[in-house]
Amino acid sequence: MTNRRATAGSRPTPITFDPPYGRSWLNRLADWVESLPGPVWWPYVFLGLILLTAQIGIQWAGGTYPVGTVDLFNAVVALTVPYQLGLMHYLLRTARYSLEDFRPALRASPAEADELTYRLTTLPPRGAFLAGLGVTVFSLLIVLLSGLAGTLNLPWLTNILGDNILLAFPKVFRLSASPASMGLTSVITLASWWTTGAYAYLVIHQLRLIDRIYTRFTHLR
Repeated sequence: MTNRRATAGSRPTPITFDPPYGRSWLNRLADWVESLPGPVWWPYVFLGLILLTAQIGIQWAGGTYPVGTVDLFNAVVALTVPYQLGLMHYLLRTARYSLEDFRPALRASPAEADELTYRLTTLPPRGAFLAGLGVTVFSLLIVLLSGLAGTLNLPWLTNILGDNILLAFPKVFRLSASPASMGLTSVITLASWWTTGAYAYLVIHQLRLIDRIYTRFTHLR
């Protein structure tokens, strides 16, 4: 994301066709990031440092581990969301330049090329929203069922899902059980479920479109 070519001019370009759909929350976030001064990667690094500092500081205050030490698992959890957001931004913006490099082998009119570029670099807003929502709701359902399995005495379900995830949460995530610790990690976990759904949707969306470009719009000698 430090490559100027992969960032400059990656905001919405003049469109010579009617967009088939609007811009997703991820595209709007990437546009906002690129409107900020400085390299495109710094907001994601800054967010990661904020979450990492808050997570480690809360664990030090709660006595989870000695001051001055850092739990690698806690660090990974704190950095997951900024990493996924930055990675999706990178995939969206570099896709355009990859298609430009491929242009000599592309059998498409200028309008068709513009539409392909738009589709490759822009996620449908409804799909991106539902993908994030779907993974989040599914994950919350798993957590809820793991708690109900013990309450309703359903050993077969406990065998599948394990013990009550909520009760095991501090131990699994190596956390202090303080409200600040549980609250911050819960927010990070929810956000990571959402971004995981969006990332999976982005990958599938781009791979399907790449296959379409290769099979319908490619002229190779």
